[in-house]
Amino acid sequence: MADRSPTSDLMNCRLLIARPSEECGCPEEEWLVENLLLTVHFEPDGRGHIIIDGGDWEVESEVDAADMASLRQHAFGIIERMPRE
Repeated sequence: MADRSPTSDLMNCRLLIARPSEECGCPEEEWLVENLLLTVHFEPDGRGHIIIDGGDWEVESEVDAADMASLRQHAFGIIERMPRE
């Protein structure tokens, strides 16, 4: 089984669902990370989509990734670097 754990700085997170996308069948995961909803979507061509939803704001990013695990770690890294209130 692939490691789905975030890096050590993100202790308050949990995987909500891992499934094929309803729209295209690509692998997709939704995480609750602290107070943020994180969606990671991996395309077969190596592109990954990251959506971080903070309720009244949203950040979207498209990155190259070798697989879902590297995309997930990239997404967790973005959240770790975000300013905290």
